[in-house]
Amino acid sequence: MSEEYGVAEFLAETETIHLASLRARAGMAKRLGRAYGRAAPGSAGQLFANFGRTVNNRVIDLFDDAVLLVDADRAASACILARCLMETHAVGMYALNEVTKAAEGDDFDRIGKKVLAFVNSSRIKVDEQKSLKGGEYSLNDYYFTDEARERMLAEAAQGVHVLNAMRYMFEVEINLTGHQESGNELTYRGLSEWVHPSQTSLLHHYVEDAQGVETSIGKVCMKDSRRRLCVSALALIQNTPSVCSAIEEVSDILHRRQTGR
Repeated sequence: MSEEYGVAEFLAETETIHLASLRARAGMAKRLGRAYGRAAPGSAGQLFANFGRTVNNRVIDLFDDAVLLVDADRAASACILARCLMETHAVGMYALNEVTKAAEGDDFDRIGKKVLAFVNSSRIKVDEQKSLKGGEYSLNDYYFTDEARERMLAEAAQGVHVLNAMRYMFEVEINLTGHQESGNELTYRGLSEWVHPSQTSLLHHYVEDAQGVETSIGKVCMKDSRRRLCVSALALIQNTPSVCSAIEEVSDILHRRQTGR
């Protein structure tokens, strides 16, 4: 780090990152999704394209709300939404990688299951399946449609663990930069301190005398440090369009291969 880099440069850099993200957001628009069912199940490609659009839309919503909270210095809520955006973007990246690898073969049953693992990911349904299997409740205790009952008995629900997606994103960054640690991982860990009830989110936020921290570039206010964490997380929106475009490309290829049109 340059000897000329101090607190003033740190603050200016934060705002430069923030403005770049706002420009990226201005060029994005929501995409229309579609519900598929048994009558019109859709190809693996169509389902995956739908998934990409929903990732795009969630990132936009989280970004728009988080920016309002960041600028209003609503600490806890801003950090929660910023971390959610990181997770959503990472899941998009992870899905693209996993489905692309599955698509290297011609087993469309396997490809379809991989797509559905992301499209139908639900931790609560996975937990319900375990509870049913463990005898904690009976199917007759609740109302299920025939289709829901069939899926429950088949243990069809899957859950994509968000930490796997985060680790993948961190690994990609390290491979691209050649650095020994991931800046995104440091941001995610920092935000987690603000998201959870910790020394940082309690003492450093609500006790005024504890809000200044001595660093190698000078005394940094926890408020400024927190803003930098949020802005760094929200900056991922700059990469979301390329991830979602890549998902669309893979989706088109899968649909053509599976349907011949």
